[in-house]
Amino acid sequence: MYAKASFNLGVCYEKGLDNMRQDLDKAISYFNEAAERGDIDGKLSKVYYMLDKATNIDNNDSKLYL
Repeated sequence: MYAKASFNLGVCYEKGLDNMRQDLDKAISYFNEAAERGDIDGKLSKVYYMLDKATNIDNNDSKLYL
């Protein structure tokens, strides 16, 4: 899948767009995929979620670091 497509799917899941149920776990997964493929928006979204969860992160929470 292309990086921008991964990012766009992440946005759809993050916001519940296009008849998709909101699912932040899937959104983060797609943002990670986009980031790994070099998409700057995917990288920024990944960092946003990492910073947002920094105070609440569990030692077993590995979703953000895939």
